[in-house]
Amino acid sequence: MDPISIIGSIVGVVDLTGKVVSFVKGPDTQRLAGQLISLSKLLEQLQASISKAEEQSEPRTPWLEDVGLVKDDLVQLQNRLEEVARRLSHNGTPIERLKSALNRRVHERGLRDAFEDIERILPRINAALGLTSIKYHVEMQKAVASIDHSVTLLTSSWDDDLENRTREEIGQWLKAPDPRVNFANAKRLHLPGTGQWLLNSREFADWKEHPGSFLWLYGIPGCGKTVLSSSALDHIHGHCQRKEPNTAVVYFYFDFNDSRKRQCLLFIRSVLYQLCLCDPQCFEGLRSLRRTSTKSSMPLSDDTVLNLIDTSIDRLPKTYLIVDALDECHDREPLLQFLVHLSTRHGSKLHLLAASRECDITKRLSKHVTQPVNIQSAVVDEDILFYINHHLETDERLQKWRDIAFDDIRSGLMAKANGMFRWVDCQLQLIKGCKKHSRLLETLQSLPKSLDETYNRLIRDIIADDEQSDAIRVLQWLCYAQRPLSLPEIVDVLATSPGRNGEFRQRERLADPYDLIAICTSLITVVEVEKHGQQATQVRLAHYSVQEYLLSPRCSLGNFAAQQSNFDIAETCLAYLLYTCRLARILPNSSTIEAQPLCSYAASNWYVHTKLSGSELSTVVAGFAIDQLFDQVDLFEAWATMPSDGLQVSNDLARDAYERRKMSPLYYASNIGIPEIVKHLLEKGADPNLLQDSRGQSIAEQDLRETALGTAVLGGHLEVVRVLLSAGANPNARGNGGNTPLENASFKGDQDIVKALLEGSADANIPTKTAAVQDLALQAAAEMGHVGVVEILLRHGADPHAIGSDYGNALNAAAFRGSIEIVRMLIDAGVDPGYQTDMGNALLYAADAGHEHIIRLLLDKGVNVNQLTEYSCEHATALQAAAYEGHESIVRLLVERGADVNAPPGANGSALHAAIVGRGVARVAGPHESIADHLKALGADDVKSTAEPIRRNRTRP
Repeated sequence: MDPISIIGSIVGVVDLTGKVVSFVKGPDTQRLAGQLISLSKLLEQLQASISKAEEQSEPRTPWLEDVGLVKDDLVQLQNRLEEVARRLSHNGTPIERLKSALNRRVHERGLRDAFEDIERILPRINAALGLTSIKYHVEMQKAVASIDHSVTLLTSSWDDDLENRTREEIGQWLKAPDPRVNFANAKRLHLPGTGQWLLNSREFADWKEHPGSFLWLYGIPGCGKTVLSSSALDHIHGHCQRKEPNTAVVYFYFDFNDSRKRQCLLFIRSVLYQLCLCDPQCFEGLRSLRRTSTKSSMPLSDDTVLNLIDTSIDRLPKTYLIVDALDECHDREPLLQFLVHLSTRHGSKLHLLAASRECDITKRLSKHVTQPVNIQSAVVDEDILFYINHHLETDERLQKWRDIAFDDIRSGLMAKANGMFRWVDCQLQLIKGCKKHSRLLETLQSLPKSLDETYNRLIRDIIADDEQSDAIRVLQWLCYAQRPLSLPEIVDVLATSPGRNGEFRQRERLADPYDLIAICTSLITVVEVEKHGQQATQVRLAHYSVQEYLLSPRCSLGNFAAQQSNFDIAETCLAYLLYTCRLARILPNSSTIEAQPLCSYAASNWYVHTKLSGSELSTVVAGFAIDQLFDQVDLFEAWATMPSDGLQVSNDLARDAYERRKMSPLYYASNIGIPEIVKHLLEKGADPNLLQDSRGQSIAEQDLRETALGTAVLGGHLEVVRVLLSAGANPNARGNGGNTPLENASFKGDQDIVKALLEGSADANIPTKTAAVQDLALQAAAEMGHVGVVEILLRHGADPHAIGSDYGNALNAAAFRGSIEIVRMLIDAGVDPGYQTDMGNALLYAADAGHEHIIRLLLDKGVNVNQLTEYSCEHATALQAAAYEGHESIVRLLVERGADVNAPPGANGSALHAAIVGRGVARVAGPHESIADHLKALGADDVKSTAEPIRRNRTRP
């Protein structure tokens, strides 16, 4: 078939479709108009594909030949459309219009016949061309890599010129989850040609074009929100690469399958991490903080993270932030507060897109959303039909129905889909299992009406199966595991019986791991992911609605209550761990551990699930662990030296095996935070202040990072802290890092533990003691902005005037933090607001950090606006600090209040020179140029300085 003649027919039909649709007014013909519009869009896509194939001289392919098979139908459709257009048109001479009126019955009968012919022709063309279009996309997909090239383009921004090791270290330090796996999975699910309605919509175009816009994509469960979000992300990244290369594209997927991707704080850290990869100044700042921090084992404070995000977005020319599945976040309220903050704070720079179910989110976001997009069945039905046709064309298990049932399958699914891809996918799995035509027809006639009804039927089939218990265990683990589990890990779960008498039986491993899918049907899915540079398989619940159903009273399969499920998982972990420990004692080499895929998860998470099982059940597991693990030296040492899972275990337990062997059972029990085990070890005679290894041998203080009390404080284990204090643990004993437990608790902002330590005779004025740093609990709390902790410390005698070596004093730390409550509290406690330390003064710190409200307070309290630092610092005055950092409003405020533009220079020169130098560091045009112009107009001189700056450790992670 000649492509040119095909294009001619297509063009004729498309033109006539537009005319006929414009004439159609009555409700009886609206459905036909909708079908004509859909056909027109499909024909336009095919026209473009044919033209492209001809331009590139592509060899004649089956899909192009298939178009020719419907040419006769296209010609017939064109003729009937011409007749309809002529009959509905009011054109013609007065005599022709009079004849038409006189022959109205003949006219109406002719229209009716034409419409009937069109309705008969349309399904044939739509079905044929729909499958033809799919064949075209399938052939195109075969010509490229298995994952769309856009995944490579998007993830390439993560692998730019930045040093890989440094980037990974910063990401680990921030504890930032990696969303790239989610994006790759969503791209695999995306069918080319679908989702165009969103990308072509006016709402999406407005969102893409206008900064300060907030597009909210919402709809019912299973309607394809994640795939649509990924299509938007893919489109925006391509757009920015072509037209806005300096724009940051940041994204995140909340994921019910991964506990780390359900937490708002970790999402925020992921946003910061991605921003730093686009913002060299932010990256350099984080690298410096990571390298110089005195508490590098702790992550940055939440306030610091937020401040760094705000500063980075302000510095970048434009930022797109795309967040999927808000409803899968556990702590939704702080998430919504963060999104509202970004939307209002960065109206001139940020484009925000969020996807979720409607639920309670609409109340919080409605005032801030500028482009709400409701994913209704009316807009996705065309995509669902395309999805069904794709499966019909490409799935080998459906080919047996090609000649006798494709139309039945298509119409049956479309009739009840109601805009839910997930529902369609579940029904397709059932249809693929039909072996007889009669069974297929029976399945189509009894399709469930909803996802709940679908899951009820799947559960009913599982209950009737001999492997019901295996299905329950798999689903339990997938609901409550702390991270996604690999296929080999789940296989070993089924091969392990839980409880005190439980054990792992290698012979019980599934001969074919993929039999899991048969056991759990379409409730689970197995996906390929990249892990540590290698491909791995993960087992996941197929959809968030599956987890919701399993955890609801509607599910009749097993007990999925949180405490009981975590108890079962904890016992399974311990049984598997003990088997591996005994094996490692016999065969002490790395291959022993490598042969046990569940070992790492079990070793690092048995106690997490124990604590989640509730006080009564956790006591049972603790007793099991005491008898079989903590009281058995060989087994305890085998566990202590196992590789960490890298997620839940603290940095102390993640040290190398040699170092970890030095730690005593009491130290480990305090670290994991199970009071029953700590009490047992203390009752057996463990001394909370005596440093001993696992065999009771004394060890040097420098060989242990923290005391048992110190590690309990760092872990936030209040009950363990109380138990240790009651047993006589010294609350003032420093760890190897030089910090007291009170300073660590103050830095973390843990008010309950701070109170417990002070009530246990902790001294609020004992400083950190290391060669480089000497700070106090009050300064640590002020530095992190913990108002409540500052109040508690002052009430218990903390000296507000005490000098430390990090910021100088607590007032300077609070000024840099921007906490006006703490600044006022310290001034009310008698601290001189203009007090000068070796590390500067509060006014300079507030100007450096950009806190105008603190500057106004200090100036109103009588602080000298031209106060000079008495030590060699980066800046001699507050004006120089503000100019260097690009805080234009603060520069103008300080000048208005009498700041000397030609005050003696600091290490970064005069105020004018600081603005120029700061512009170079920022690498982007902006406020620095305006500041420099303003200072020049005031007669400022450009004076350099040869003094070396003292780089302050401004915040400690």
